[in-house]
Parts: sequence; structure tokens; C-alpha cells
Amino acid sequence: MTTSNSNNAILAADLASGRASATFTGIVIRLSGSVYGPKAAKVRVGDALVHDTIVTGFKYRSLKERDINALLAVSLSDLRDLEAQSNEAWDRPRAKNAMKVRLTLADYQEALKALLESANRSHSGTNESTTDHVYESLVVDGESVRGCRVYVGHASDPSKNCAEPGTVYLQGLRVGRRVLEQPENGWSNPNSRSGVAATAKKLVARMARLPSQRYVSYKLDPKGEWVLNLGGAAAVAADADSVTLDPVAVATVRAALAN
Repeated sequence: MTTSNSNNAILAADLASGRASATFTGIVIRLSGSVYGPKAAKVRVGDALVHDTIVTGFKYRSLKERDINALLAVSLSDLRDLEAQSNEAWDRPRAKNAMKVRLTLADYQEALKALLESANRSHSGTNESTTDHVYESLVVDGESVRGCRVYVGHASDPSKNCAEPGTVYLQGLRVGRRVLEQPENGWSNPNSRSGVAATAKKLVARMARLPSQRYVSYKLDPKGEWVLNLGGAAAVAADADSVTLDPVAVATVRAALAN
């Protein structure tokens, strides 16, 4: 009999058995999206139905090491190319009189420095997450399953829980997607504003092709809308839904996998 810290013993057993041999995993899932707008007229965006293909089984420390190497390879010439694109961001995102300003070379240099510092902290294990205390590794028959974690929740205040304790979260690096059903209200809040620092870091990370930029996490809620396939079954399902893999992403992700 399978023992696990999850609330879905069958799912836990499948993930444990598949993880040893499966590198590619396929999932058809309704994305949770996000909600914005006034209290009386809130709108959910980004809740598309997608078929994603992900790579699982990597070590997070190895992933951050690849990030560090990619960031160290960014040259001054690369940053000047970004500056030449005349990208803009909001000077004070939350202020009513905020204005758009052009990003400068100094903004990109500061962003590169911040990304490197964060990646180094993650690699050394000193970059603390504000949500680490509500998750633990998925354990099946006494062994941890890499690439999966379990939501344990706020034991002292259940009202803060965003999922049922014991819910499994699958983690991986996305290399392919087919949108099966577009979100009714679009993908994002059209009124959202990004500041200079956040925008500069996003653009530098994208230019450096950081493997961690493809990191995704899916809530496998027992009552949710999702279908999971492992190994060969994932490849067959992806072909059936015409999921196209990004060859550059596959190459980048393969390099980040643990030996």
C-alpha cells in the first residue's frame, strides 16, 4: 500500500513511479490566472485551458548554476543593444501621476547585478522564499519525489490557506504549449504597470535565456480540471494535440538537467 503526505495516493504513486524514467511530462490544465478590478466588478484573466509539455527531474541548484553562467556571459555590448531598443517603464507604478520613462544602460546594469546576486543566493541556499514554510517535498513510501511538493498550509490559521492541505504541486521547465481554449477576459490586466527595476530585470533575463525563466508550477487539485501524462504517454498526447516543442528551449533545459 502506498503511503504519502499528499491527499491523492494514486497520483502520488504515479508521480513516484514515473519520475525515475520520465523526463518529459504532459499536462492539460485550466490555468488559475489572476483577478483584478474593483470589489464589485472583479475580472479573472489568464485562465486558459492549455496543454503544456514540461521537463521534470532537475535539481534546482543545478538550474541556478546555469542561470549564473548565462548571466556572467552577458556583455556590455548586449546591454547597450537593450538600451537601443528604447524600452519604457513606469517611474512610479502606484502613483496617479506616474509617467513612462526610457530605460537606460545604468538600469540594465543594475538589473544584471541584481539578477546575479539573487541567483547566487539561490545557488548557495540563502535566498529565502516567503512561501517555503507552507510546502514540503512530496514523499512516497518514505522517499522524496523530485519536482513535486505538497501544500501543508497554515496550521495556525486555516483561513489563509489557498489550497487544501495535502494538495500536490508539480514543478518543471516548460518547453512547449498549445492553447486549447483562450481565456475569456484576455491574458493579463491591461491596466497593470511595471516599474523600471522590474522591467529591466525581465528584459535582461529574457535576453540571457535563463533556464529558470521556463520554471512553472501546477496545482494538481483533486477537484480541479487537469489530465497528467508521463513518459511515452506524454509524447503521444502531445502529438495528438499538436503541441510544438521549442527546440531552443529543449536544448537550454536539457543542459540544466541533473546528471
